[in-house]
Amino acid sequence: MKITIITESFIGYLGAQTTGDFFGGQEQLLYRTCKLLLDQNHEVVVIQFGKERKNFTFEKIKIIQVKERKYRFLEKLGFVRRWTWASFFLNPYIEKDTDWVHFHNHHMSFPHTLWLNNKYYLTGMNHGVEWDVPWVYQKITLRNLKERFSFFLLRSVTKFSSRKLKRIITNDLFFIHFTTLKKPQLQNKFHYIPNFVDTNKFNPNVEPDQEIKSKFSHKKIILLPKMAMKERGTDIMIDIMKNLKSDNFQLIITGTSTGIKYWENLVLENNLQDCIFFTGHIDTLRIPNIYASADIVVLPSPCREATAIAMLETMAMQKPLVLSNIGGLPEVGRDRFNCLLRNANKEEFMEAIIELDNNKALANEISNNGHNYVKKAFNTEIWDRSMIKFFTK
Repeated sequence: MKITIITESFIGYLGAQTTGDFFGGQEQLLYRTCKLLLDQNHEVVVIQFGKERKNFTFEKIKIIQVKERKYRFLEKLGFVRRWTWASFFLNPYIEKDTDWVHFHNHHMSFPHTLWLNNKYYLTGMNHGVEWDVPWVYQKITLRNLKERFSFFLLRSVTKFSSRKLKRIITNDLFFIHFTTLKKPQLQNKFHYIPNFVDTNKFNPNVEPDQEIKSKFSHKKIILLPKMAMKERGTDIMIDIMKNLKSDNFQLIITGTSTGIKYWENLVLENNLQDCIFFTGHIDTLRIPNIYASADIVVLPSPCREATAIAMLETMAMQKPLVLSNIGGLPEVGRDRFNCLLRNANKEEFMEAIIELDNNKALANEISNNGHNYVKKAFNTEIWDRSMIKFFTK
């Protein structure tokens, strides 16, 4: 069977800003999906955006790269590319002998499923709710009017894809609850397949990162394994470090982002450069070593989280974790069992960090429980079986 997967990005994400072949959780999931389908003797084609129009092959995966379009006037009005208009430029490249079209982000099925339904078997994947951004709804400003309009479009496209696609993978139950609240007849379309962690790569036996170890050998390391952005709680952790910098804590923030300069300047303005370190983009091979260097891992995201891969990686590495009580995170995290589960604010996260630092018995207990839990419930074998079943008509 020939399966075409449509995605915004896969190979060469962010161009020169990154190293390696692919980057980020969604790209990692897509890579493993493609390899699984190839092992099942399917032909796999991925259609993505890129800097230029070209076709190439990556590990037997055929890549059709379409030159990316930038309509900034549409973006400024709230028409986000991957939610509303990306498929206009990607879908025309679907080859005629395709049997199955899978949208790696289900929003990209809009609007072409209106005329593709009779040609191909159409499915999609959801990576978490994206409109639960709290500050957008706290007060009305000109900027958040645009964001509210954008999220209105996103919810509308979500409802559209839920109706039009044959089946949808979702890695958290929050999305299913939202969609079936008013449309319970759609419940059989959704297939709950939470993310996975490769315990061969992420485990307590991994050596600490040499650079981190040498730079901060005498400090207690707090790791935020997420790109620097407000949606990932960067501002919360910077505020916390104003109070913890005198206690020999070192905050390490991984990854790159379009707004990294803002956060670097904020650290300088608050004279926190001695206790906050931005790693920049990290090659995927080095990520386990970064985790191994940490004393405590935090995920203070106030929104946009499903079964976060960083959460599973932390537990697999047997590290104490402080986790936000939002989205799909509390479906995996259980307070005082395999994490400390807190609301995403400065006071609660700082209190949790201090408690884990002072209570080594509790830190060890939740670390051990988390490690055992993900090994049994979120391993690659379970995920592989679920995905193979999904791609079987």
